[in-house]
Amino acid sequence: MTAERSTSPTNNNTLWFGDNLEILRSFPADMVDLIYLDPPFNSKANYNILFKTPADVKSESQILAFEDTWHWGTTSESYYDMLLKTSAAPMIEGLRHVLGKNDMTAYLMMMSVRLVELHRVLKQTGSICLHCDPVASHYLKAVMDAVFDVKNFRNEIIWKRTNSTKEQTKVFGRQHDILLWFSKSDQYTYHKTSKRLEDKQPSSAFSSDDKDGRGPYQTIAIIAGGIQRSPNRRVFEFKGVKEQWLYKIETLEQWWKDGLIVKTSGGKYRKKDYWSDKVRRGDAVSDIWNDADVAPIQSNERLGYPTQKPQALLERIIKASSNEGDIVLDPFCGCGTTIEAAQKLNRRWIGIDITHLAISLIEKRMRDAFDIRVKVKGVPQDVEGAKELAVRNKLQFEHWAVTRIPNIIPNKKQVGDRGVDGRGYIRLGKQTIQVIASVKGGYNVNPSMVRDLGGTMDAEHADMGVLILLAKPTRKMVEAAAKYGLFQTPLNEYPKLQIWTIQQYFSGVLPRLPSLADYSKAPRSRMAYDGIMQTTL
Repeated sequence: MTAERSTSPTNNNTLWFGDNLEILRSFPADMVDLIYLDPPFNSKANYNILFKTPADVKSESQILAFEDTWHWGTTSESYYDMLLKTSAAPMIEGLRHVLGKNDMTAYLMMMSVRLVELHRVLKQTGSICLHCDPVASHYLKAVMDAVFDVKNFRNEIIWKRTNSTKEQTKVFGRQHDILLWFSKSDQYTYHKTSKRLEDKQPSSAFSSDDKDGRGPYQTIAIIAGGIQRSPNRRVFEFKGVKEQWLYKIETLEQWWKDGLIVKTSGGKYRKKDYWSDKVRRGDAVSDIWNDADVAPIQSNERLGYPTQKPQALLERIIKASSNEGDIVLDPFCGCGTTIEAAQKLNRRWIGIDITHLAISLIEKRMRDAFDIRVKVKGVPQDVEGAKELAVRNKLQFEHWAVTRIPNIIPNKKQVGDRGVDGRGYIRLGKQTIQVIASVKGGYNVNPSMVRDLGGTMDAEHADMGVLILLAKPTRKMVEAAAKYGLFQTPLNEYPKLQIWTIQQYFSGVLPRLPSLADYSKAPRSRMAYDGIMQTTL
């Protein structure tokens, strides 16, 4: 069967495969400290890997790849009806009235039902950071105001996502994304955040020097002035001056004791700000993030996801809004940047994604980065679970089956792929061999499937092929596969076309593919042929 649905709040450091709405509803309330989500944007952009939401299917997150487009249909209507039973109902009714039944409204319905569930699972001391682009950010802000309460809005953060300045013919170059940060209450975690100084030498403002070894300094305001002044700011007296002070009196008293407060010729108090201290602490981070610490993603960090974000960006968010040991949830975890950042920063984490491609990529990413095997829920745990997945979502079954074979990744193309569901390249000394895989999830299997794969191997100039079956192969299929002969290495030989079943996977048997060991001076392995494929004893 598919994996069990544990609802324990301690169910963390876990990947969940499936529709995040369904999975979130299985979680208890008040269990998560920080939520980061980078959902698909309603940008009319078509991506070839993450998420497709065709109208009027079981769920708008039942994926067949990622097509970032929504249309109003029965699913949107059902979401709308659900939302009318929540505290966000007035806002949802208003959006539908103003926008009508269109693609944007369908997108907002999809997001709104999930934001309601995310609010429920968030702790009272927790916060949420939603990453979006300017196409729908203003609508999402309105929805979040309704779900999380406008008084819990903390920041709209502008992040410079690219250095490119394209599309300048009739518009200014588009370079930024938006982060909407809300808390669940006024008792939330926040740690002051700084960035590295980009200036290597002090500016002319640092013109004073007491010649006491502490170096140059400037003076900064500690009394509110200009737009800082507000009727809501507390007024108190310090050293004979009654003013709107920018800092607590305890802080001012300590600075006075340390000799850091000076009186100007105009009778105003200011604080000494030493360049050496500024270098040590860095610059305070504002709500515009365009600094080198969170620079646009570089080519050496890319994993093939067009919407991937730099890990440093997630580390800043996690450090600012959580403590070590807290639980970080990413309900659209994609290629797993949030997961890796949380693990690195000693946070517990939960990731959810609707594509098995994403789950497999994160599994590999965590193995490579931390040498750990992550717990995955919602994926087949036995043959019956594999059968259920094949019925529920054919493409996801194919992705799951292909990624059971090390070094084989799913084919991105959905049409015109010659029946290739996955392929991999194995480097053997100076030679690189290509292996292609084809998945058949039905129960009616026959030798033509073997011949089709063989023909594709010839057309693709593939060295080896694996036919993955949910059903047991017939004897004639085994005989047809044997006719394609053997692939030779200096030490071993392998069937060029292998038939491999899901039953074998759950029995611990993998297809036999060459490795670098075939080019070592190790003694020849002993082989046994089980009628379907060879296995090393």
